[in-house]
Amino acid sequence: MSEKTTTSECINRLMNASVESDSAVRQSVPQISGTVHEKSVTSDTINSLISALGDSDSDVREIACVVLGNMSEKAVTIEVIDRLICTVEDSDKNVRLKASEALGKMGEKAATSEVIHRLNSAVEDSNMNVRLRIYESLGKIGEKAPAMEIMSCLISALGDSDSDVMGRACEILGKIGERVAISEVLNRLMSAVGNNDRNVRLRACEALGNMGEKAVTKEVINQLIHALGDSDRSVRLRASEILGKMDENAVSSEILSWINSTSEDKECDVRKSAWEILRSKDERAATREVINRLISALTNSDYDVRKSAYEALDNMGDNTTKSDLINQLIRALRYSGSNVRHGLSEITSTTQESEGTSVVINWLISAIGDNDRIV
Repeated sequence: MSEKTTTSECINRLMNASVESDSAVRQSVPQISGTVHEKSVTSDTINSLISALGDSDSDVREIACVVLGNMSEKAVTIEVIDRLICTVEDSDKNVRLKASEALGKMGEKAATSEVIHRLNSAVEDSNMNVRLRIYESLGKIGEKAPAMEIMSCLISALGDSDSDVMGRACEILGKIGERVAISEVLNRLMSAVGNNDRNVRLRACEALGNMGEKAVTKEVINQLIHALGDSDRSVRLRASEILGKMDENAVSSEILSWINSTSEDKECDVRKSAWEILRSKDERAATREVINRLISALTNSDYDVRKSAYEALDNMGDNTTKSDLINQLIRALRYSGSNVRHGLSEITSTTQESEGTSVVINWLISAIGDNDRIV
């Protein structure tokens, strides 16, 4: 049986479906959707589907939207788009949802000012799922032809009453925002990083990370640094990953500025994560300012902060100023905590012979009497 014949039979079943056969109609959706291909779409097929959008049965209208949405972009006509635009305001929420979804699948042909305008108007829909599909469709259209009107609508979605909608809006903005990373997008995403909902915070961090160099600003970096202290582990990890991938000089400078402005007895977990990010940077991050702050952190009152600073310094290799480093290491060795002392011993052992050898040897001799066998 040819594709055209199969498609014709499916469309006829759709048109002849009665209200009493709702379940049968629903079960036939996958079959109908899967058989409508570009080669098998005729003008009669399209006309039948367009006619179905006005059917009195909402199930028939819904299925017509599904089938139209699964047609190849080449088979999409202006008339199809126009009718789907009207269907976005259908009385049935499922029909509105599928109509919005179908428009999002139609690519550049749907990227018209009228389609965007009607979808923008429809985002006030009372149903959360419908709003979600509308934003997703706008995002797909925006990937083909980004427009400020789409960006404005997605930005407004960050203030939606539903956290799922807000989270999805963050995700969409992250995908298309790099090309038009306007300050308003960045500002709203930064605000979303502090949202009460964990999913929104996570998606906002990811969106900022996807925006590329345009998002590497002092404000964005500072917001991500604060996210290192988030109550949710996934948010903390994502913020750390994003900061780790950003420009070394910019991130290192802002991390150090933040550390300078934060007292040692506050946000220790964040400070520890900040040092670990510096540690992840390669030797190019070992600037004098970075080194000085790391050396200063060796005497921090928090064990984890000190340990992270030691590891960061050890990772920086030969670029560090060994004379300053050795003096601070020896001073820090007086702190309690055998793991810290053991770590310091390993760092001092990597210094070259000409750099403070006598000082290191003197301490190593004294360490022989340490109470801890590991040291």
